[in-house]
Amino acid sequence: MKFPGPLENQRLSFLLEKAITREAQMWKVNVRKMPSNQNVSPSQRDEVIQWLAKLKYQFNLYPETFALASSLLDRFLATVKAHPKYLSCIAISCFFLAAKTVEEDENSSTKGIGKRQLLWMFLI
Repeated sequence: MKFPGPLENQRLSFLLEKAITREAQMWKVNVRKMPSNQNVSPSQRDEVIQWLAKLKYQFNLYPETFALASSLLDRFLATVKAHPKYLSCIAISCFFLAAKTVEEDENSSTKGIGKRQLLWMFLI
C-alpha cells in the first residue's frame, strides 16, 4: 500500500477545493421563503394536507392518490404564489387530478368478449 506524501496531499486538497467551488457555482440551494400574509404558511399547508387525508379515507381511495395529490399541491405552491383564501380550491383541484389519474380504470380490449370469441381469435 502506498501512502501519499505531502505533495499528493496538497494536490488532493487543491482538487477537492476546486470541485467544491465548481459544485457551489452549479447548484442553487433551495431556501424556503418566510411566509408573509400573501403566501401560504407551512401550518396552513399542513392543515390542507390533513384535510386531503380525511377525504382519502372518506372516499376509500388508494394511498397513491393521496401521495400524488400532496405532491401536486407542493409543486404548485413551490411554483406559484398562492393566496391562503384559495388554498382549499387549489388542494381539491390537486386531489381531483390525482383521483382521475390513479383511480380510473384503463380501457380494456377484452370487455364484451367471451371466452369462446377469445379462443377463436387465437385460432385464426
